Amino acid sequence: MDDRLHIRGNASIGFEAGLAKLQKEVAKNHKSSNFWHFSMKRFPQYTNKVWRWDFAPAGDHASTRLGWRLFAYVPDYNGPEPIIARAFICWDKKEEPKNNYIPFLAKILKDFLAERIEITTEENIFIDRMDGEGVTHSLCERCYYRMESSDQAELEIFKATHKQDCPGHPPSN
Repeated sequence: MDDRLHIRGNASIGFEAGLAKLQKEVAKNHKSSNFWHFSMKRFPQYTNKVWRWDFAPAGDHASTRLGWRLFAYVPDYNGPEPIIARAFICWDKKEEPKNNYIPFLAKILKDFLAERIEITTEENIFIDRMDGEGVTHSLCERCYYRMESSDQAELEIFKATHKQDCPGHPPSN
C-alpha cells in the first residue's frame, strides 16, 4: 500500500483485505470489479481519471451500501488490461466528507500527484498551446496523448505523471 494513501476513519485489517481483493479483480478485468470512473464535475482535467470502488471491511455485512469507499487515479482508462490505478484516498462511509466532496477529492488528488512526482529539467517533448479561455493544451510528441489545464503548475504535474506512465518515454533512473 502506498504510504501517501489518505485514510479517513477506521482502517482495519478488513481494509487491507478489501484492497487486495480489488487488486486481484482489476488485474483480471476492471469491468468485472465494479471499479468505474467517478464524475469530477468542474474538474475536466480529471475526467475519467478518478475511479471509485465501494467495498466492505471483513465482517461488515451491511444490508444496503458497503461501508468503505476507495478512490484511485487512473492515468489511461483506455489502456490495456490490467488498468493502472493508484489509490489516493479511502474512507469509512461514516467519515465521508459532507456536501459536495468533489473539490475535496480534486485537492487530495492534486497533492497526491505532486508528492509522487519529482520534477527535473530535461528536454521538453510536449507541445503546448493556449486557447482563448486561458486553458493550456499539451500534446506528448512521443505518444500523442493530450492533457489540458488552466493551472500551469497542475499541467506540469500532469506532464511529469504522464512521462512516468507513457510507453514512449524511457524509465527514469
